[in-house]
Amino acid sequence: MREWNGFAEKNSLSQICSLSSNRKKQLNVRLKSPSFTKMFHQALEHIEQSDYLLGSKGWKVTFDWLIQNDENILKVVEGNYKNQDKQENYINSPLNNLPKQKNMW
Repeated sequence: MREWNGFAEKNSLSQICSLSSNRKKQLNVRLKSPSFTKMFHQALEHIEQSDYLLGSKGWKVTFDWLIQNDENILKVVEGNYKNQDKQENYINSPLNNLPKQKNMW
C-alpha cells in the first residue's frame, strides 16, 4: 500500500486509504503467485512510461484495476500500454509499403 501510494502521489494517480475486504481478497490471490511482487515493480515502471495509463485519454490506472485479475498487470508488463512512436508507426504501417504509383498525367 505504501509503495503504491508513493508511486501514485508522484504520478498524480489515486492513492488508496485502506485495504477493504475486497482489496485484501484480490491482493491475497495475486500474492499467491511467486512472480507477482516482481511484476508489480515492473508494472510501476511501465505505468510511469505510459501516457495512456497516466490519463492522456481521460482514464487513469488505479490500484484496484491493477490487482483486479491476473491479466491487467500482465498486460502492463508485456507493454500493451506503452507509448507508440509516431515515426515508428508510419514506418511499420502496411500503407507505407504500398507500391508507388506513377503520375498518369
